[in-house]
Amino acid sequence: MSDAREEALTSSVRALHRVFQEVDTASRRLLKDFGVSGPQLWALRTIQAARGLTIGELAARMYLHISTVSGILDRLEKNRWVERRRAEHDRRVTRLVLTRKGRAIIARAPEPPRSRVLRGLQELDDKALAEMARSMERLMRLLAREVPAP
Repeated sequence: MSDAREEALTSSVRALHRVFQEVDTASRRLLKDFGVSGPQLWALRTIQAARGLTIGELAARMYLHISTVSGILDRLEKNRWVERRRAEHDRRVTRLVLTRKGRAIIARAPEPPRSRVLRGLQELDDKALAEMARSMERLMRLLAREVPAP
């Protein structure tokens, strides 16, 4: 293997280790210090930023499947950080509203890693974002591939 290839491989693997470690460390810290997971805090911040979201709108803004967001919301409701309220103009529509407890968590807790990553991606120019998307797709194909044990 050439020196340049070995250096690129080492750099890539180390960067992945740092990403996994940062997400894991931040999630454990959020749970320990604030009693909230990273995805739960991300949902709280997203609801705060766009008042009156529906569950579907929240899922779209978090780039998650609605069933995943429903599970997050169930835990947020259980902890009384969020309430689901019927819209006055159309009682079939349910809007998400932060409670006082939810706003207090946001005021104290740091921005979760997934939220920081999304914000960073949104700041990339079109070319860099397309390059990142291609790289992430390649990474996902590697993760999905069955590789025989050495």
